[in-house]
Amino acid sequence: MPFPEEFIRWIEQEQARLQTELKEMESGCRSVSRVSGGVVIDITRDEAARVRKHLADLQHVLKKHREG
Repeated sequence: MPFPEEFIRWIEQEQARLQTELKEMESGCRSVSRVSGGVVIDITRDEAARVRKHLADLQHVLKKHREG
């Protein structure tokens, strides 16, 4: 069953946004941190992994859509 075109456009926009975010993290221009017990912890690697997983999930949805 094909997905509505609005949903497909959202997926494509979300992929573009996430790819930009990932490039920023990988280039060192963007760092993500969390404070735990007064200590700043760099979680950029974990966030980059989360973004890669989200991108893979979106790609899977598009693949299913294109297969019909």
